Amino acid sequence: MNQQFKRKRDIRNYKIAELEAKLHHAYQTIENLKQQNQELEKQIYRFRNNQGKQTNILVTNTYDKPSNVQVSQANEGLPDKYQLISLVNAALNNIFNCKSHLSKIFLSVKHYKQFIIIFFGVISLFYVTNYYYSARKKYQQYDVDVAKNNQQNPISQNTSLLTKESHQLVKKPSPDVKPSPNIKPSADVKPSTDIKLSADVKPSADVKPSADVKSSADVKPSPNIKPSPNIKPSADVKPSADVKPSPNIKPSADVKPKKIEFIYNVKKNPTFNQNRKLDNIVQGIRKYVRSQGLSTKYLSLTLIDLNSKSISGYRQHTRRYPASVVKLFWMVAIQDKIHKGLIKADKKIDNDLNKMILKSDNNSSSRILDWISETKSQRHKLGRRKFNQWQKKRLAVNNFFRKAGYKNIYLAQKTFPIYHIPMITPIGPDRQIRKDNTARPQRNRITTYQAARLMSEVVSNKAITPKYSQKMLGLLKRKLRPAVGKKLPSYPPGFHPLVGFLGQSLSADRVGFFASKAGWTSFCRLDVAYVESKDKKTRYILAVFGNSRAYSKNSSIFPQISRRVFNKMKNLNRKK
Repeated sequence: MNQQFKRKRDIRNYKIAELEAKLHHAYQTIENLKQQNQELEKQIYRFRNNQGKQTNILVTNTYDKPSNVQVSQANEGLPDKYQLISLVNAALNNIFNCKSHLSKIFLSVKHYKQFIIIFFGVISLFYVTNYYYSARKKYQQYDVDVAKNNQQNPISQNTSLLTKESHQLVKKPSPDVKPSPNIKPSADVKPSTDIKLSADVKPSADVKPSADVKSSADVKPSPNIKPSPNIKPSADVKPSADVKPSPNIKPSADVKPKKIEFIYNVKKNPTFNQNRKLDNIVQGIRKYVRSQGLSTKYLSLTLIDLNSKSISGYRQHTRRYPASVVKLFWMVAIQDKIHKGLIKADKKIDNDLNKMILKSDNNSSSRILDWISETKSQRHKLGRRKFNQWQKKRLAVNNFFRKAGYKNIYLAQKTFPIYHIPMITPIGPDRQIRKDNTARPQRNRITTYQAARLMSEVVSNKAITPKYSQKMLGLLKRKLRPAVGKKLPSYPPGFHPLVGFLGQSLSADRVGFFASKAGWTSFCRLDVAYVESKDKKTRYILAVFGNSRAYSKNSSIFPQISRRVFNKMKNLNRKK
């Protein structure tokens, strides 16, 4: 009841905050419109004073419609663009000052939207006309300059092949440089065609090279000069810093930097043997669940004996909603990014990892998934193009495991509620990726086999590196009760990883090491755990998913399953 009350209170607070934000936005929009209108009136009033004419139309406070005579008198002597501005401003002032029109506009949301569209359309029209008349004035001035230049230089006027339109594209000549009007090319001057080279001119045969001048081929080094054996290259001689590689030398196209792939390192499914004794244990669990009045249709179970490397399960390849068990996979993904240098490790990531695994904190897990996928949650929907880019990055966490043999696994959606954004339920792109409006809405999906496999790879030091595996196993470690009948150890408030899950029925006097990641919502209960006895003869992975409201409400079913499996596994190893 307390949890339901908290959820209702959170939803109510969220709705109140959303309505306050919308109201504030509406007030801000109205205030901006008022400021824009005041600025427009000031600009037109200044221009009116500069022209030295009084135009009552521009800042009128009356509700009467101005006559055509008044408009013509006010606009007399003004440029065309400012005549248009004055008419527009007069119309706007009449709309603003007319209380009847305002009441109709603000009473209807549809009219209010039309008013905003018309207002901004008028503003845009003002800027377009202003640009048009300023550009027209520049072109007229340029035509005058071109005409003056043609009068001063008639040759260029006669020989120019440029049209008036092409002259507008030519750069304006400098006013300081002008052609001299006195210098004109002579029409009588023509290039001479009579000048030819004389055939009688020949090189003189009497000119001979001097006998004292010898070619470089006759110069030989003296045989008496020998290099000194004491001369050695100096060690201080270094290549000049000015020497640069030739621009013609290009790196080979075949040499490319190696791209770091974001893929889980264990790329093949582990090989486990089938074991009839494990099958009997699983069948016994199924019978017990039925005896408790629960349906096995919503039950999935995987049991792996790490000592004998054997496996058994029930519906272990059925994809189910994992709740917070998905955080086990996010932990491995971000540790892999840190190991490959794609993310820098810092205290923020370490703190969020601790809270995500120990307390199952949704705020921390939200930031972890943002770091993994390089995306961020937003409160507004994205367009198709931006959403496709956003979705491609978010789905990278799926491909990280799918390329390593985790078939059809889906881990790209956050767990809610998230209070630091705040998002009680998915909105924006987080809602778009769920495909709620389609026939097949998308949710996170994991099998018990995939959860048990990943836990076994962490325990056996295969996940990423042995160092990272031990670090992750330390985060998953849980403290058990000292002995049967003793109190459970206290955990931070919020989420207790033992109460109602596989670790509640186990005790530290029989179990030497226990690690787990649990998940729970109003319609499911899930847990995956590694159990090791004190003598280390019993080592197994147990993953149990119960996806129905009956499993969610039954807080004793998982502890009873765990106790039965532990006793069976202990007896199994004693017989060996």
